[in-house]
Amino acid sequence: MSRWAFVDDQHEPSAVFADELSDAEAAFKVEVLAPAEARKLLLSPDADFNGALIDVDLSDVPGEHGSGPGLAQDIRVNQENGRLRSFPLIRFSSRAKVLENIGADSSSDDLFDLKIDKEFAGRNIPAVRQKLMGCSEIYRCVGACPTLEPKALADFLGLTVEALESWAHPEFIARAETARSDKPHIAAGLIMRFLSQPGPLIKESLLAVRLGVDRRSKGWTALRESLTPVRYAGKGRDYFDLWWARGVEDWWLDCEGAETPLSSTTIEQRIEQLAAKHPDLKPLEMPPESRGVRPWRLCTLSLEEEEPTLVPVDPAFGIRVASRGNIAPWVDPSYAALGIALLHRNDSRLSKADFERHAPLWQS
Repeated sequence: MSRWAFVDDQHEPSAVFADELSDAEAAFKVEVLAPAEARKLLLSPDADFNGALIDVDLSDVPGEHGSGPGLAQDIRVNQENGRLRSFPLIRFSSRAKVLENIGADSSSDDLFDLKIDKEFAGRNIPAVRQKLMGCSEIYRCVGACPTLEPKALADFLGLTVEALESWAHPEFIARAETARSDKPHIAAGLIMRFLSQPGPLIKESLLAVRLGVDRRSKGWTALRESLTPVRYAGKGRDYFDLWWARGVEDWWLDCEGAETPLSSTTIEQRIEQLAAKHPDLKPLEMPPESRGVRPWRLCTLSLEEEEPTLVPVDPAFGIRVASRGNIAPWVDPSYAALGIALLHRNDSRLSKADFERHAPLWQS
């Protein structure tokens, strides 16, 4: 049985989430803990939890002065000094509470292995449960791995050393080796962020954008299966459906026989190249708010909405979005579609230089 704690100050709504996330058939159980109870149980050397979901705001409990990030910090300190075994921590809160209590301050981000909005969870219970179970699996596998030096890291990620050096980032490889020589939760957190942020690994939605294909196409499933050699096959693969980004680019040149790099081609050229081996594909349609014909990113702003939408972005016509906090060098840069960025011009993260560069487009 995988047993998770859910630390929240509102018992009844939390109990609903806990019941929905729990799955007896999958042997997955979520239990609600009030803040005081959570401190007692989660900071005990005998803590018997496989992970913890923690709300950022715990102030609705009378007399409570602590916070979710504060509790997470206490847990991480005790994991660091060896008083607690390593287990994952997930920030699980409403968007409004995150904005109110954290805002643009990203200093607490590294305390958490994943950050999940309650609004997203409410609409995607099975997907959230899958993420939590995958996170537990990564922690278990890291704990059983004495080192993450390059050969061991390649095995962990389901690659050869040569593929690791070609498809991953040298800074990630270096950090993984150093992290594993320390405490397991540091290495596991590093791996989790590697799996959950677009960069060397991408999700199916971004894979389709880069191939210029509408996923509703009849031929999409067969095309996706042809990419099995570059699909993530490492630890936790049953929980994380991902593809190696550079592997896809190699596949495009080596297996599809293309003469031009994938990122340099238009949607029309991508579909024309793919059609030789993969029938029944429909081209991706760029929405009116996103110009260009060479999509490569997803709009950061549309993904941040209460009901996220997938908007492809051609970087040549996009607006760069400055990341909050220290972003790892292997994570893809963030972009916003021009039309969506214009609706959020007061967002200080948006590049003023890009707005000026595209002025002829939006001022016309």
